[in-house]
Amino acid sequence: MLVALPITEQSSEVDKVVIKATNRGRRRGETALATWKVWMPYHRIWIRCSKMDDSRVEKVATALNAVFCVCAKAQSELFQIFRPRHLEGLLGEIEPKLGEIVCSYSTVDLEAIVDRLIKIHAEARDQLSQVEPELVRSYRKMQWQYLIIPKTTGWLQHETEASKKLARLQSRSLAVEICLNLPSNFVPQRVEEHDVFYIPMAVTHIKQEKGESSRFVLIDLTTGKMDAALTNLCELNEDFKTQLELSLHKGP
Repeated sequence: MLVALPITEQSSEVDKVVIKATNRGRRRGETALATWKVWMPYHRIWIRCSKMDDSRVEKVATALNAVFCVCAKAQSELFQIFRPRHLEGLLGEIEPKLGEIVCSYSTVDLEAIVDRLIKIHAEARDQLSQVEPELVRSYRKMQWQYLIIPKTTGWLQHETEASKKLARLQSRSLAVEICLNLPSNFVPQRVEEHDVFYIPMAVTHIKQEKGESSRFVLIDLTTGKMDAALTNLCELNEDFKTQLELSLHKGP
């Protein structure tokens, strides 16, 4: 099984990491019910790109969570389940130990998911190419006019709205570049190939001492820290929580 290696393979050290991260993620009045050591699957996706300056063909690789990608309907949810940093280190072959869970996952159309992000990126870059020069021209024009006539409330409002639009487009473009592991001068084209690898995680089920509500804390054992994005998604979206529960109990 192809995996990203944990920060430590000593059980006692892993337990310390899990307890420390769980305590940081636990709120007042919550108690831990159970903790599982799991192997969380990720799609490793190679994407064909072209360089803006010379149109040379290049490839980039990114990692998409295989358990949760079936649940990510909103754009913001999809952005939060990419983890290209898991490909920064070496991957190795490891067989799961007794008691460790290899999380199951559903088949998804990876080409469609990546194409969706490619479209978002292209639309944002296209609009940026129109908004940026327009904003610069407007600002330069008003700088000269301001020497004679003070800025009007209407112009200030227009400048504020244009700046907000520019920031939104830049954020959207940058979010896709981070997700797909793209240099800023690369234009993504299509998925070339993909496979699956696993990262070590701990999943702690915690419950309010008074009440029936419960949630999960997900701890990334390649860093020893709580994965705040996945933890929050499982808390705020019932589909994510249900999918995690299924993956824990179905097995591979």
